[in-house]
Amino acid sequence: APVPCAVVDLDRRWPAIALGGAIGSLCRGGVVGLADDPSWPWPVLVVNVVGGALLGWLVGRGGLRSLSVTVGTGVGFCGGLTTMSALAVEVARLGRDGDVATAGGYLAGTIVVGVAAAAAGLALGHRERAGRP
Repeated sequence: APVPCAVVDLDRRWPAIALGGAIGSLCRGGVVGLADDPSWPWPVLVVNVVGGALLGWLVGRGGLRSLSVTVGTGVGFCGGLTTMSALAVEVARLGRDGDVATAGGYLAGTIVVGVAAAAAGLALGHRERAGRP
């Protein structure tokens, strides 16, 4: 079963979290760097949906080989990959540019698709843990 965050011994796990966070952040930067048209914030949507699906899968399967790998992947990588702050800035930017309906739709769409991706990842992780294909 997943270990609550308060129980994780950060004195021993911080290197895994830091490494995972660095890799996740570099991946996010790479995806953001692929954006040809910065007027539509699709990179932020992509990293948040992928990160949600991965975290759901990780939680659903009950972790990975070790607690260090689990927190390095979940807290570190997924935390570095996903970004609430960029989502907030992009929604505010779209709204500021006068497109309030698009800003609201982008926010709602990101939440709905992100939760659906996390639910799908969770279901996949549960199936994997149960030994079903």
